[in-house]
Parts: sequence; structure tokens; C-alpha cells
Amino acid sequence: MFANAGVLFMGPHETITPAQKQLLVDVNVSGVVHTIDAAFPFLQRTPGAHVVAMSSTSAEYGAPQHAVYSATKFFVRGLTEALNIEYRTHGIQVSAIYVAYVQTGMVFGARVKPASIARLGVKIAPERVAQAVWRAVHGNRVHWRVGLDARLINWSVRLLGARVAPIFAWLMRDR
Repeated sequence: MFANAGVLFMGPHETITPAQKQLLVDVNVSGVVHTIDAAFPFLQRTPGAHVVAMSSTSAEYGAPQHAVYSATKFFVRGLTEALNIEYRTHGIQVSAIYVAYVQTGMVFGARVKPASIARLGVKIAPERVAQAVWRAVHGNRVHWRVGLDARLINWSVRLLGARVAPIFAWLMRDR
């Protein structure tokens, strides 16, 4: 089962409306929870069942100009890690996909585009994400990172911890 509920609003936190913030939580958090909950009885009866949830590199370290979106993806990360442990007793593997910007309307059609889009680029095609989901379904890892950017962001956070904040600030700074 693939939990791919997600919307994105980018820009300074104070410019994201309360309604947009609520929609981010409703879709990105509640949508994932409700999807997994609805599928659970079927997953429980299916040998080798696997849940794959769509997270984001925004769940590696709080992403400026994506604050609420980032928080919702941290939720997906935490839920994935916890359920992977919990659902072992049911024979269900749970994984998450981490990717930076994907070539979708969600990114290309965004009203506000932070400088990080220009700096990092939008390199990952949806087909590449689908391939990662396929590998995750047939693998046993919890975390699956797609693309060099996702791996570099993960490693930089792991190596630098909170000292990565100036790098994130630079990525978001207008030229």
C-alpha cells in the first residue's frame, strides 16, 4: 500500500494562510493516517504486506519556507519508524521515501518558489520515485532516499546536526 497523500505550500511561514496550514496537516498527516488505518485489515491478512509512505528531504531537518510542510513530513517519518516496529507482529514492513523536489505540478505550479528550487534544481522524475517505491516494496529498509540531493541532505544533517542550519539558510536565500 502506498500512502502518497501530500500538498505543498512554499514561502515564508507568515505568508502561508491558516487555511493552507490546516490543509497541509489535514492532507499530509491525517490523509496518511487514514489511508494506513483503512488498509490495515487488508494488510494484516496479506502475507508479505508492505506500507510505503511518501516523506521528503524536508523531514531530515526543518526546511525554511516549508515549515509546516516540513513538520508534516517529520510526522510521516516518525509514523513510519514507529509502525515499522509495531507492525512487525503482523508481518507488515513499513518504509518511507525521501526525495527533494520532484518534477510534478505540485512543484512547478507552486505560486511561491524558494531559492532552493533554483539552487538544487528539480531533477527527479516521478518515474524515478516510482522505481524507488518498487524497490522499497521488495526490500526491508525503513528509509529510502531518492537521488544524490536526498542522500547529501541526509548525510549533512547526520554529520553536522544543527550546524547544518546556515547551509539551509543559504539554500533558501534569494540570489
